[in-house]
Amino acid sequence: MKSSSSWLLSKKQWTWQCSPGLTCEPTTWHMGKSSESTIQIPSRGSSMTIERIRKLEAIGFVWNFRHYAWNQQYLNLVAFKKQTSPDPDQQHCNVPQDYPANQTLSTWVYKQRTHYGLLQDDKTSSMTIERIRKLEAIGFVWNFRHYAWNQQYLNLVAFKKQTSPDPDQQHCNVPRDYPANQALGNWANTQRTQYRFLQEGKKSSMTIERIRKLEAIGFLWDVHNA
Repeated sequence: MKSSSSWLLSKKQWTWQCSPGLTCEPTTWHMGKSSESTIQIPSRGSSMTIERIRKLEAIGFVWNFRHYAWNQQYLNLVAFKKQTSPDPDQQHCNVPQDYPANQTLSTWVYKQRTHYGLLQDDKTSSMTIERIRKLEAIGFVWNFRHYAWNQQYLNLVAFKKQTSPDPDQQHCNVPRDYPANQALGNWANTQRTQYRFLQEGKKSSMTIERIRKLEAIGFLWDVHNA
């Protein structure tokens, strides 16, 4: 028996504190990069016993509710991914921010990206290495805007290839009102607008990397004067 006033139950993430004669209550949630932590329960002043612990666990009592809740939402995300497409290669985890079927899942996905960013900035975060691995294993995208841009870029590359069988005649001039893919037409126009903002010294989402990628496939910034 340890001489200190507490004993440990491994793989739990709560720290319990008790006043003499009072029931223990969880007071600290151990955040951090480690996927495992401990639960500390004072051996004195607590009504919790090994027998009670065993009885509660026998009926599926959850000690670490936050961990349990996270896993439940993770399972919801896995289910969402499977229903996005019958083709596994086309499935994704990009839950819309305003997802009427499960708004809670939308909020949860947003929080995962937020806490991942906080972790990258060495700030207090609930994101752990274990959670990162689980999310990345199902293809979770941390930077959705970057991902969405690249998806449209690939659509533009595909559009160019179908404009002509002759590579020298192919072009990236997607009509703004393009019935086959209206989103691509809007995206191409947005790239030109953001490029112009950058040239004018205004706030812009256009980057040097994006300029290079677009120019590498012959994208024209001014189709009217081409």
